[in-house]
This record gives sequence, C-alpha cells and structure tokens, in this order.
Amino acid sequence: AEEEAAAREAAEKEAAEREAAEREAKLKAEIERRIKIREESKPTIAQADTIFKTKKYTESAETYRQAISIDPYNGYTHYMLAKSLYRDKTNKNKDYDEIIGEVITAMTFNQSDEELADYYAYLGKIYLKLGWKNLFNTENKIDYSGLSMQCTNMANQLRQKAQQQKMAGLFK
Repeated sequence: AEEEAAAREAAEKEAAEREAAEREAKLKAEIERRIKIREESKPTIAQADTIFKTKKYTESAETYRQAISIDPYNGYTHYMLAKSLYRDKTNKNKDYDEIIGEVITAMTFNQSDEELADYYAYLGKIYLKLGWKNLFNTENKIDYSGLSMQCTNMANQLRQKAQQQKMAGLFK
C-alpha cells in the first residue's frame, strides 16, 4: 500500500512538473510572439506618429488602427488612436464611448506610472468635455465633472508616486 501511494505521488509530481513545463513553454512562445508583433508594428506606429504631428487626425487614426491590427497589446497605440479620434475636427459626431474605450484599453497595457498618469489625465479631459457638452442636457444623469475630477486626482497621485520613486532611487 505504501509503494502504491509512493508511486501515485511520484506520478502526480511528474504530471505536475510536465504541466508546469508546458505552461512555461507556452508562456515563452507567447512572449516571443508578442515581441515579434511589437517589432512588426513599429514602422506603422512611426508612420502614424508622423501623420499625427501634421494634425491629420483622420489619417493618423486609420494608421493607428492598422498598427493595432498588427499588435493589439500596445497601450501607446490605443492611447494615440484615442487622441486622434478626439482631436479629429472633421468628425462632428465623435464616438466618445470608443475614445474612452481606447484610453481604458491603453491603461490595461501601460508600462509605467507616468504613462498611466497620462492616460488618466486624458480621460479626465474627455470627461470634462462631455460635461460641457451635456451641461444643459436634463436627460443626462452621468456626473462627468465628478469623473473628470476622479481621473485628474488619480493622475496626480500616480505622478507623485512616480516622483517619490525617482527621488528614492537617487538616495540609494
């Protein structure tokens, strides 16, 4: 009976180790895949950035969409798509849900507290704009100014945290 238990325990341990090795291999393959698509998307992102700087926001939005189709995991690209959509003066009926969604997607892929602070600050700006657009809309029950303040406060907290971390690093 002890031999059976020991054999069962050894088999379970071997199976667990095999599963762990498979998970690690899958994770490594996924990381390599994402590195590859990040590299593949860089020229398209650079092109979109160049177009954005010329204030051709409709065109830059389309180019950022192309970059996202190559690499959907790049927070910066989602953020810049949101900025392009927001700044596009040719679109009078902006889809603010899409713009907000792109900023929130960017937040899920952020790289640092500074980036996340930028994303929250921009989201606050969008909510403030929606507050002004809905100032006399009695049907609207959303507190856009409150949302804007929350986002701005979060951005400020993240910037303070990042600054404190930088200062702490200087004194090590």
